[in-house]
Amino acid sequence: MGVLCAGRRRARPFTETNADLLTTLGQHAILAIRNAWLYQRERETVAQLRQVEQMKSDFFSLVSHELKTPLTAIRTATGLLLEAKTSRPATELRLLQNTERNAERLSALVSDLLDMARLESGQMALSRQAVEVGEVIQEVINVLRPLTEAKQQQIAVQLPSTPLTIWADRRRLEQVLVNLLSNAVKFAPERSEVTVWARELKEPLAGKEFLSLPSVLVGVSDTGPGISPEEQAHIFERFQRGSEQRPGGTGLGLSIAQALVELHGGQIWVESEIGRGSTFYFTLPLEEAP
Repeated sequence: MGVLCAGRRRARPFTETNADLLTTLGQHAILAIRNAWLYQRERETVAQLRQVEQMKSDFFSLVSHELKTPLTAIRTATGLLLEAKTSRPATELRLLQNTERNAERLSALVSDLLDMARLESGQMALSRQAVEVGEVIQEVINVLRPLTEAKQQQIAVQLPSTPLTIWADRRRLEQVLVNLLSNAVKFAPERSEVTVWARELKEPLAGKEFLSLPSVLVGVSDTGPGISPEEQAHIFERFQRGSEQRPGGTGLGLSIAQALVELHGGQIWVESEIGRGSTFYFTLPLEEAP
């Protein structure tokens, strides 16, 4: 690490006590220098990681913006062709329908990438307003009705008798609920029931003392295959799509939902057992409008 030099102004020998003292000083100096060196290396590493994350976020944002325009053109053209009152060969109609479905999937992926880039860069701002949770839940259920009807499923809603009004971004709350409910519908078997409920939370839940109170607690339950403990530990990570037995989407939905809930000052988590379904919970603080 270096050299410690010691000398005397008057010529006389160093004693063993002097040597021991200098050795101790040298050892302390080594610790201090090593810690300073490690700290500097850590700062440089953190700065590099932040730069890489920023570059990745900028890349996602740029690519997503560039893809949005041609995707809109493809979706518009395909929609016009399908709406045209012209008899088409079965093969041509099937190709157009496939193009429309894949364009929708790609458009959803682009939107997720844009949202993730904004969230990571801190550029997403919430447009808060007074929101009645029950109304938002019902609107999301109406949006997902084609999916539930296709699988002959029912969505049961459990709400308190008094409205639950919070100060939140309505569109982002809808986005969280769409992610959670669409996953529940996707993983639940046909002719089953998915449950969504909400209630006011005034006291801490067992093992969840970190929750800010008072809050609104929302839950989405399904009777699907369940999630293993190993998957639960990583389920909110980006591009996490679960095991091969579980159908996956872009792998960004739950990560975005977590970021949006936390942006509101809430928390999100999952409880699940293999073969017994899953329940996703999230909280939103009960704050009054300023």
